[in-house]
Amino acid sequence: MVAVAYMARAVRVRHVESCVAMAGARDRPRPAGGRGPCVRRGRPNARITLSDGLLHLGARWPHFAALPCVLKLDSGAAITVKGRFRLHTGFVCALAPGARLTLGSGYMNYRGTIDCFADIRIGDRVAIGPDVVIRDSDNHALAGRGPATAPVVIGDDVWIGQRAMILKGVTIGDGAVVAAGAVVTRDVAPRSLVGGVPARVLRTGVQWQ
Repeated sequence: MVAVAYMARAVRVRHVESCVAMAGARDRPRPAGGRGPCVRRGRPNARITLSDGLLHLGARWPHFAALPCVLKLDSGAAITVKGRFRLHTGFVCALAPGARLTLGSGYMNYRGTIDCFADIRIGDRVAIGPDVVIRDSDNHALAGRGPATAPVVIGDDVWIGQRAMILKGVTIGDGAVVAAGAVVTRDVAPRSLVGGVPARVLRTGVQWQ
């Protein structure tokens, strides 16, 4: 497992890979970009791959206080970043053994959580509000029900409002909008607005900017 705790730092591929590759058997706090500890432990066989873009960990809006952040990759886990993506301050991003997380471009606002146990894919130009939770597993299953873990796919140009929850097995189509506080348990059609608990369609043919 690789566990990296950041406060605020823009990380290019060589820096991210060094954090993973240098993970040793011994815990060793270390400054990360001059802000907060960087804790590394466990096996180095997880990986983060960036193309020409940037993965910005712990981004902050002006005058917003820095919050503790956690990026944790277990054995064999992998993050692929295809564009420029920001995980704002206070984020928790945890990958289970062998899990795959793919990020396009956009951002997840402060105190966001991504719990990836198998496969989560986030598209391009995605806006994810504060305190949003995205997870592809319930960790447990009721007897006689479906699997506890299923992939999550978030398309391009999707807007997810504050404190929404995106749960296992959900595909959100391109251009869709998820209202604040919604709990999404089933697929969302492209350019649809959904809201409520559980989320239901409130409007179709929406556009946002």
